Amino acid sequence: MHTRRGPRGALAAVPVALALLLTACGGGGAEEGGSGDGGTPKPGGRLRLALTTDPITLNPRGKTSGNEAMYVLRQMYDSLVEQNPDTGAFEPWLAESWKISKDARTFTFTLRQGVTFSDGSPLTAQVAKDNFDDILANSAQESPQIVTAFAAYKGSRAVDARTVEVTFTTPNAPFLAGASSPQFAMISPAALKRKFEERGDQVAGTGPFVLKSYRKNAGVLLAKRPGYAWAPRSRAHAGDAYLDEVEFPVIPEAGVRTGSLATEDVDAMAGLLPADVKTVRRGGARIVSRPKPGTVYGLMPLVNVPPLDDVAVRRALAHGIDGKEVVDTVLSPEFKPATGAVTSTTPGYTDLRGTFAFDPRKAEAALDAAGWRRGADGIRAKDGKRLSLPVGWFTQFSGSQQALELIKAQLAKIGVEITLVKKTPAEIVAGLAASEFGFFWYNIAGADGDVLRQVYTDAPPNYLHRDDPRLQELLGRQAAIQDPAERAKVLADIQRHIHDQALVLPVFEETTLIATAPSVHGLRLDAGAMLGSLYGAWLS
Repeated sequence: MHTRRGPRGALAAVPVALALLLTACGGGGAEEGGSGDGGTPKPGGRLRLALTTDPITLNPRGKTSGNEAMYVLRQMYDSLVEQNPDTGAFEPWLAESWKISKDARTFTFTLRQGVTFSDGSPLTAQVAKDNFDDILANSAQESPQIVTAFAAYKGSRAVDARTVEVTFTTPNAPFLAGASSPQFAMISPAALKRKFEERGDQVAGTGPFVLKSYRKNAGVLLAKRPGYAWAPRSRAHAGDAYLDEVEFPVIPEAGVRTGSLATEDVDAMAGLLPADVKTVRRGGARIVSRPKPGTVYGLMPLVNVPPLDDVAVRRALAHGIDGKEVVDTVLSPEFKPATGAVTSTTPGYTDLRGTFAFDPRKAEAALDAAGWRRGADGIRAKDGKRLSLPVGWFTQFSGSQQALELIKAQLAKIGVEITLVKKTPAEIVAGLAASEFGFFWYNIAGADGDVLRQVYTDAPPNYLHRDDPRLQELLGRQAAIQDPAERAKVLADIQRHIHDQALVLPVFEETTLIATAPSVHGLRLDAGAMLGSLYGAWLS
C-alpha cells in the first residue's frame, strides 16, 4: 500500500486563482487528548460548540461560509483516507488500502466492507466513481479548493464491487490530501441524483453523526448515528460516537461567544481572537491550538513594481521585519514567528529562518548599497523617488491590521514607508492586476507542501507578476514524485529558491484557536488545523 503526502493539485485557470485570492486569508493532533485531561471516556451528553458564521450549506461540495462550515460537515461525512496530523502520512478510512501508479496519475482504492450511508444505502466502487464524477461536474462554481485538486481529472471506473480507480491526465502526487478533506467526502446515491442546487441539507453521508435540525443563522444540531462502525483504525475505540448530540450555535460577536463560554451556555467556541486568549484562560477555559499548514502570513512583493524588481531591495526589507515582535505584541503565545515560506506544520517544511533573520543593520547597509539614501524625513529616496510602497490586504484575519501597523513602524526605522490600503476584496484583486500595490499581505492554508504551487505559480492571472522558469520547473516536478523523502528534497529546494529571491517577507504562522470548558475531552484539530471528527470527544 502506498500512502503519499500532498494536497491540492495544479492551480486551475483564472476563475480558480481569483477565488483562491478571495478566500485565502482564512486554513492537529490525534483524536484522543487535546482538550481535557483524559480519563475514562463517558458516553452521552450534548456538546455545544459556538461558530462565528452560518455554514450556508450542509452539502460538502457546496459553497460554504468558510473553514467553520467544515467543522460541521466533518461530523457527517467521511473521506476515503485520513491525513495523520502528527506525521502527515495518510491512513485508511473508507478505503482500507490504495495503490498509486509510478507516474502518479492513477490511484486505485479498495473500499472497506460494510460501510453504509445514513439512508441505509451501501458504499460501493460504483458509488465512489459516481462521487468523483459528480465532483468534476459540480465543483467549478462552488468550491475552488476542489477544482485545484481535481483540475487534471480524467475519469474513474469501478474495477469491481470494492475497487475504484481514479485517473488524472497529469501527475498528481498531492491528490491524497485533497481526498482526505470534507469536500471529497462520499455522499449517497440518492443525493447524487438530486440537482446540485437542490441538495441543500438533503445529503446523506457515512459519518458518525447525522443531521437533526438546521436553522439558518441560528445553528445546527446533530445526533449520534447508531451502528457506526468504520472510524479510522487509529482511533482508540470502535462503535458509536460517545456524544449523543453535537450543537453548533451561530454566535457572530466575539464578545458574546467568550461570554457564553464563561457562563457555560456553550462548552466550546471557535473563532477565539488572540486578544481574548488571556481572558478565557483566566476564566478556566482550555485552549486547543495548531498552526495552520500552508504558507505563512507575509508581505508578497509584486516583483514588477520598482524597486521591488531588485532582489537586493527585497532581501533588505526582509531583514527589516521582526516577526517575533509582531507575535509578542499583537498576537498570543500560541502563534509562532515565521521560519520559512510555509508553516512548521506543513509536510515538506524546511526551516530557513537564517536566510531572513531580523537584522536592521544589514537591511540598512543593503539599501545604502542599492543607492537608497535617507531623506530629511528619514524615508529613503533614489533619483527623486521616495521608497514608499502601498500594501493591499484582506480583513478576514482579526490580527492583520495591528500586525501591519507594527510592521509599518519596523520598516520606517530602516527608512522604508509602507501605506496600508484597505479596500474590498474585489478592489484589492483589481489593484493587484493593475500593479497598484508594492506588496500583498497574504497566506493560504493547505496541508501539504504542494500549497506552494498554488501560491507561487506564474499561471494566469499571475497577480504578483512573476517570471521565474526555474521555480515553475521545481513546482511541477514535486507534484510528480511519490516518494516522500525525494519529494521533500524538491520542496526544500523550492523553499530555498523562494527565500533566495525574497518572493515573500515572512512574518508569522496563522494559528487556529478553539477554547473549551474543562469538561470537554478529546476535541482535537486535524492535519489542516480544522476541527476534526468529534467521534472520540466526550463530556465529563
